[in-house]
Amino acid sequence: GTLLNKTVSEDTTDFIRNAMYATVMQGTATKAQVAGYTVGGKTGTAQKGIRSEHKYVVSFIGCVPYDDPQVVSYVVVDEC
Repeated sequence: GTLLNKTVSEDTTDFIRNAMYATVMQGTATKAQVAGYTVGGKTGTAQKGIRSEHKYVVSFIGCVPYDDPQVVSYVVVDEC
């Protein structure tokens, strides 16, 4: 494909990639670690509806390997 526009700098890309790796290694996504792979990822939580109902949409986006992503997965769970 042809690159039409560069949306972020290489420095920003490196920062985000390293932050996603840290999230999996020591942050909110440690359960996403897979032996033999360097996983990068980001968790997400959104409140749904009335606060007192305690309903949430949770998500995780991950890539492997984190430093040269070849596979990306996005998982969403509605109402947990």
